[in-house]
Amino acid sequence: MAMSNQSAPVFLTVAEVAELLRESTATIRRFCRMGLVPAVRVGLHWRIRREELEEQLTPKGVSDGYG
Repeated sequence: MAMSNQSAPVFLTVAEVAELLRESTATIRRFCRMGLVPAVRVGLHWRIRREELEEQLTPKGVSDGYG
């Protein structure tokens, strides 16, 4: 049974998130442990769901100045 890419969540590694945010991998791991980054443990590794990370980084209630 194959899953389509559209329905399967995309998970990022700590290294990928560190590169996106221009932070060290140690900082991202610390953020995961503290709950500052929406992450799950898979064995010894952290995985971060891209969609949840993007939602968390998007400012809420901020006007774009156009109405």
